[in-house]
Amino acid sequence: MNTWLEPRYTAWIWHGFAMTLALSACVIVGATLLGFGLALARSAPYATVRRAAAAYVLIFRNSPLIVQLLFWYFGAAALMPESVMSWLNTPHALTLGPLTLGWPSFEFLAGWIGLTCYATTFIGEEFRAGLRGVRDGQHQAAAALGLTRFAAFRYVILPQAVRIATPPLAGQYMNIVKNSSLTMAIGLAELSYSSRQVETETLKTFQSFGMATLLYIATIATIEIALLLRQRNGAHGARSARGAHATRRGPRMNAPDWLPILRYLLLGTFPYGPLGGVALTVVLTLASASLSALLGLAGGVALAMTRGIAHIVLLTVVGLFRAIPVLMLIFWTFFLMPVLLHADVPGLATVVCALALIGGAYLSHSVQAGIVAIGDGQWQAALSLGMTRGQALRYVLLPQAVRVMTPSFVNQWVSLIKDTSLAYIVGVPEFTFLANQVNNRLMVYPAQIFLFVGLVYLVLCCTFQWAVTRVLSARFETPR
Repeated sequence: MNTWLEPRYTAWIWHGFAMTLALSACVIVGATLLGFGLALARSAPYATVRRAAAAYVLIFRNSPLIVQLLFWYFGAAALMPESVMSWLNTPHALTLGPLTLGWPSFEFLAGWIGLTCYATTFIGEEFRAGLRGVRDGQHQAAAALGLTRFAAFRYVILPQAVRIATPPLAGQYMNIVKNSSLTMAIGLAELSYSSRQVETETLKTFQSFGMATLLYIATIATIEIALLLRQRNGAHGARSARGAHATRRGPRMNAPDWLPILRYLLLGTFPYGPLGGVALTVVLTLASASLSALLGLAGGVALAMTRGIAHIVLLTVVGLFRAIPVLMLIFWTFFLMPVLLHADVPGLATVVCALALIGGAYLSHSVQAGIVAIGDGQWQAALSLGMTRGQALRYVLLPQAVRVMTPSFVNQWVSLIKDTSLAYIVGVPEFTFLANQVNNRLMVYPAQIFLFVGLVYLVLCCTFQWAVTRVLSARFETPR
């Protein structure tokens, strides 16, 4: 019995991988250019421009990417004229000698627009941080040399800002590659979609998902290596100059018609059936956030306290979870946990497990950075008072580290709220899953439905961010 995949199935996966690379490259180019413009707008001297840029960041950063993709795929098609949708879904080609360029599918366009709009907010903030990281003395020195404001920005400020922003930008480019897996929700045959199709055809879970996972890891590792090479060269002073589905708007529904739908979106079929909708999203968030905090604290302490081989093994494990897309990890836990435990595992539990592992991996590095930032003096002071290393870590180091890294904890937990929407892929009836059910039943209100979903996620993220910040600040407030 052949345990590996037949050539035609491996060709499917390679085709999906090529689609992932093409989409990621297009998104990286678009998001980098738009992100740079967004960073300039965030620092513009005009208040109206700054507020508009801040509103863009608030909206797109605090709504799940999968909801944005569903809006661009279903909602935009409903809002655009039928003639435009007909043109977009008609094959076009441009011939340049021996080269023929085909017009991308609507799935590709929707994925590109959605991913670009989402990634622009994060890349823009990284550019903004880089610009703010350039010392004021550099501005003054450029002015003293008689450079104009544009020349000073072009030749003095911008090169330093790009150098400062390069490491976090590389992290955002890795996220773009991993987030491209979400376009399978709108039917784009990228790597995750292709591996799922191969698994369905062959029932070879390990081989199909394993090959896709290795390709994701190889891509992320390539970006990591490119970053390391650039940083090393910099240290030595080296420089270098979307079927057609256009729908018409239906008649406006009366308010009472929306009430059962609203209740379904908020609670699912509860109390006559299982909990779902927004309520289940909140439960998913709280469970995965709690587990990720425990894993992050344990992992961060271990990273800070271990040395040698144990430290390298821990770094490898944490890096592995950070390199796998959330969607792919959900697939792994969804299919592997029942096999490993020899029992039926609810889809809800597998999603919580995947989100906790991802969140714990990121928080481990945050906790480690917080402990390192405290300094050896706090260790020495605690040990000189007769504390054991465990007591010093618990009562002295960790409270300060958590206080220092509160923004990182808040950012990761807000990301967990948005990542709960990925449970939609494995049939968990959370908010996005039920919203898509409602959209498939009504068919005429995709824009309104997904705009409402995005608004609810925005409220959830902002509320959770405010509450967690208040709780952590009160719990770990510096004594006066």
